[in-house]
Amino acid sequence: MAADAGFLVLILAAGVMISATYFDIRYRILPDILSILLIILATARWLVADELHTMVWAVICALAVFAVAAFAFARGWLGGGDVKFLGATSFVVGSGAVPTLLLIMSLAGGVLSLMVLAWHYGSRAFGKKPVIAPGLGIASDESMAIAAPPTVPYGVAIACAGLYVLFMQYRLGIK
Repeated sequence: MAADAGFLVLILAAGVMISATYFDIRYRILPDILSILLIILATARWLVADELHTMVWAVICALAVFAVAAFAFARGWLGGGDVKFLGATSFVVGSGAVPTLLLIMSLAGGVLSLMVLAWHYGSRAFGKKPVIAPGLGIASDESMAIAAPPTVPYGVAIACAGLYVLFMQYRLGIK
């Protein structure tokens, strides 16, 4: 039964993370409900596995990650939604997997940043100005949009790392 619950958590968390990817790419926002859903799924995961001591360590680790991410937010390096989503994702994967989560997230974020920069400056090199309509993504009519510096939808990197770690945990049989 615990294996079935682990698979259900994996599928539901994957759905939340894919949704986060969509919202972050399309709107550059991560709705709070996605982080709340991940916290609920994580709590269910640890309770079904009857791993309360592991859950306590997961909470402590997630709070530490949240605190460091909140510092990054205060410095303007991360968005508020990214902070909450990263803390919730850390809780889902558990304290033992957080270093792997952060490593994969950093690598995915680096690749994503290079892609955003290449798109932004590549568009300019070919005489097209990349324009962003606030809240609407790429604008189709330049007269309705404003030029904006490139932003990186870092929730995508967090979601990719979370999906990778959860999939590997399930594959290796880690509760």
